[in-house]
Amino acid sequence: MQRLVTPRRAAAAGCMALLLLASCSPQEDAAPPSSARRGQPALLDRAALARVKGTEAQQKRLHAAQERLIVRCMAGRGFSYRPNPWFVPRTPGEDDPRRGDQVERRRQVGYQAAAHLRKVPLPADPNAAYVRSLSPAKQTSYTAALFGTIGQKVRAELPDGSETFMYKDGCNARSLNTLYGDLAVWMRAQMVATNLDGEIDRRLLDDKRVTALDAPWSRCMAAAGYRYRNTSAARSAVFDGYAKALREKTARGEAAAKRRETAVAVADATCDASVGRARLVRSLDRHYRKQVAADLAREITTYQSLRAKALLALEGRDDAGRRG
Repeated sequence: MQRLVTPRRAAAAGCMALLLLASCSPQEDAAPPSSARRGQPALLDRAALARVKGTEAQQKRLHAAQERLIVRCMAGRGFSYRPNPWFVPRTPGEDDPRRGDQVERRRQVGYQAAAHLRKVPLPADPNAAYVRSLSPAKQTSYTAALFGTIGQKVRAELPDGSETFMYKDGCNARSLNTLYGDLAVWMRAQMVATNLDGEIDRRLLDDKRVTALDAPWSRCMAAAGYRYRNTSAARSAVFDGYAKALREKTARGEAAAKRRETAVAVADATCDASVGRARLVRSLDRHYRKQVAADLAREITTYQSLRAKALLALEGRDDAGRRG
């Protein structure tokens, strides 16, 4: 089990999904070799981000290896465990600030609120029926075996000051020891490397030159009949209204929510174009892609190095199995 705790939201931190995390036993220093540093991207464009994260085939392979190791670990603790299938939820990308001034796009799809709110459901848990068949005491033991216990917490501080942690005695952590090594090192590197897109956007939108455009954008929206502090507030209000309509399950209510979404989204894009917000974001994009690449170089290369070592180890085992 892994949690992310930010200084501002410590009390509200929640459980995160089962991520590919390392185990608890200490190993060699995971600092990337000089060859890895030489291959570090200087600018995190789309192609570079894809290389950092690895191919889907590589991700699937590592996921399958994790699940196989969890099966063995849980069996050693007296429990059955069926591997979870590979699954990556895909959501529409209509919140890219670089495209905030695309009026016709907004007229066609709005913010894609319905698609966001009607997310593809997670695959059924293959272990749910088994866990339900256990006694309450056994269910508690199962959870502890899989996720670990509170007294075995391992923390890793992230570059933005937030904290991620998990419990090192659970099979989820232990099973990844042979894949990635030191748990705290892997947690930090993995959380950073797989959230680079968000970090680039965060820095872009926190730029004072961008936030300075909130006021003229808000005045433009007010002139069109919509009172929002910034585009995020407009989007949130639309999503809240659409979510309410979906809960009420009436065709009329959903149609009204869709009309409202389109109207607000078109006004948003029109005002964005008027004040030059997306144009400014696009002009700053390269700067922040280079800045993030430089600032987080160590975490990126550590992640790539640990993942490459894991894949090589799996390939070696496969070769040995074929020879055997």
